[in-house]
Amino acid sequence: YHWMYSATAFNHSYSDSGIFCILASAHPSQLRELVDIIVSEFKNLTSQISRPELERAKTQLQSVLLMNLESRPVMFEDIGRQVLATGSRKEPEYFIQEIAKITADDIHSISTKLLKTKASVAALGDLKQLPSLKEINANLVSTSQTAAQEKSSSTYGLHPMFSSAEISTETRIPRPLIPLIDRVAISEAMLLSFLADKSLPFSLRLIF
Repeated sequence: YHWMYSATAFNHSYSDSGIFCILASAHPSQLRELVDIIVSEFKNLTSQISRPELERAKTQLQSVLLMNLESRPVMFEDIGRQVLATGSRKEPEYFIQEIAKITADDIHSISTKLLKTKASVAALGDLKQLPSLKEINANLVSTSQTAAQEKSSSTYGLHPMFSSAEISTETRIPRPLIPLIDRVAISEAMLLSFLADKSLPFSLRLIF
């Protein structure tokens, strides 16, 4: 997809829930295709992931973790975040081992769980080609139902700070400062957001 400006994924965890996001950008004429591809790739996580693909992703995540901690400011921030959140700090080796334990079944379970929630959409820019929230959610739900027929005993809703309402094309959303993490992490809610930078012909930023 050479026409995409960028695409990355990240996760925010809270004490009672979480948000998994996909952020991408493209020219406005490619907006519908961009959304379709991102939704399709996300749905593909519910299918069988090959062992080489899984091992490559795990190695990449481990490498990113270790390389980031080579920076002293990042290491200090990591210590502060862990101590504030849990009261103690775990060494990098702990997370390396936890990443190594991840299986294809884990990815399937989490992605299926995510697809049982409704996405929220926030968009900014030239949105003439943007599919409706109803259409996006319908595409996600249809695959969720075929990928896993199991009945859910719990309802996973969106974090209260986000809304599932349709976003007006006139709405203006400030650009957030977002940590760039390139792999899937556990979440119980999704935010699907499309942010466009007016300084470019169109720079769509897409967040799940």
